[in-house]
Amino acid sequence: MALRYPTTSVGDTGARHKGANGYCTHIGNDYFSWFESTASKSRINFLKLMRAGRSDFAINMYAICYMQSNKLPQKPLEAI
Repeated sequence: MALRYPTTSVGDTGARHKGANGYCTHIGNDYFSWFESTASKSRINFLKLMRAGRSDFAINMYAICYMQSNKLPQKPLEAI
């Protein structure tokens, strides 16, 4: 019997509050929900939220294999 993992979804919504734009990002699935309010809605902001304030990143063999199997452009892979 194969393990089946629940799909995780991501979404954000925007609203104005006290004259300023604001955004709420949701990450969750059937087992958890996580919300964070920020002043930005961008890919960089999303990555910062996913890293929970940490700025360290690691590229290991699993990451490289993932990038190769998903056909990341060759030039960035050569730099790694």
